[in-house]
Amino acid sequence: MEAPFNFRNAIQVILLVILCCGSNSCSKEAQEPFRITSFNPEMGLEGTEVTILGEGFSVDVPNVVKFNGTLAIVSTASAAQLAVTVPEGASTGKITVENNGRKATSASDFTVLIPPASKATVTKLAAIPAYPTAGAEGVRMVLTDALYITGPGQNIVYRLDLTTLGVASFLNNITRPISISSDGDQIYVGARDYFYTFRFGNLTKAPYTGTLVQGVYSLKLARSTAGSTYDYVCTDFSNEIYGISNGTAGGNTASSFTATLINAQLKGIPNDASAMLATNSKTIYVSGNNAVWKLKSDNTLALVAGSPGQAGYVDGKATDARFTDGGYARGNAITADESDNVYVADFGCGCIRKIDATGDVTTVAGNKDANDRTGNGNKMRFYFDTWDIALAPDGSLYVIATNDISSQTLRHAVYKVTF
Repeated sequence: MEAPFNFRNAIQVILLVILCCGSNSCSKEAQEPFRITSFNPEMGLEGTEVTILGEGFSVDVPNVVKFNGTLAIVSTASAAQLAVTVPEGASTGKITVENNGRKATSASDFTVLIPPASKATVTKLAAIPAYPTAGAEGVRMVLTDALYITGPGQNIVYRLDLTTLGVASFLNNITRPISISSDGDQIYVGARDYFYTFRFGNLTKAPYTGTLVQGVYSLKLARSTAGSTYDYVCTDFSNEIYGISNGTAGGNTASSFTATLINAQLKGIPNDASAMLATNSKTIYVSGNNAVWKLKSDNTLALVAGSPGQAGYVDGKATDARFTDGGYARGNAITADESDNVYVADFGCGCIRKIDATGDVTTVAGNKDANDRTGNGNKMRFYFDTWDIALAPDGSLYVIATNDISSQTLRHAVYKVTF
């Protein structure tokens, strides 16, 4: 049996259809296709501009675009194309567009690339007393029970307590210290005119006359280098690499130290005096002439990454990568871990670069276009003037860079990079 015709309900339906189709939102948009057909590129970092192609986009009302639920900014819009920027905090997933109560979803995922630098956090620990007009070459540090830092422009070695973050004078009778290293309970300091050793409260100095190279710019412990007969390796201001032998147990006799030239491969390069050293239990690494090398057992240098004399900022495989040092006393400071990963404080881009054991170079902290000195590693930039870098046992890095205030006495600061 058929249901009786309800005249009142029929009239209501007709009126609703008339009201809906009389409006623009129902008549036009209801008939137009509304969809995302494609987007380009299909992957990118935060901040990458993406073009979304489709149908039915609006030029009159806002198009709400989201990357896997994270709202993006639309820069330009037409009925068939939207230009948007991958938003901060976006993750891999579908792209959606909404307007006038309609929603379109992409068929495939947009892949958000995560830069290695985003895994780093940079914090400032303490400012270091310094005079900015003198002794620019003398801001170096060594990590033992604390950070020991040569005082730029001063006859001082400072101690930074990593628990209290207090900075205090440790040695104040050293003439213009420009490098520092350690071995157990001994601290070695290379200064302008003398080579110092400090042990058990005693400070001994040996003049640079005959046996020791003048101006030990970069000094690192190297006794474990395969095939090496030298206890320590240093460079002077002409990028010559010297081995220093300590002939007396305890090392507190000035006459016991002798120095021998073991490599002059980087001597006379442009930007003289920019070579820096790093060591782990196996290898001595040398940064100079826009490249990173390792000192082989026959005391020759083998290229690890970069291209000699070719400055730039390029991540990539070994010799495809590019570094930019600052020349003269502003060479790229380096440090190395037990797995043969080398970390480079790159002057040119204000970033920390990592060279892994296979030679691949990546940026692990810093963004050359950023302005902040602290924060997320891919959103800040180091301002290198005179600096150094040290690796902690837990894998974090300590970095000396320019402080974030204009001061005649606090120009430099120690920063910590955690991953």
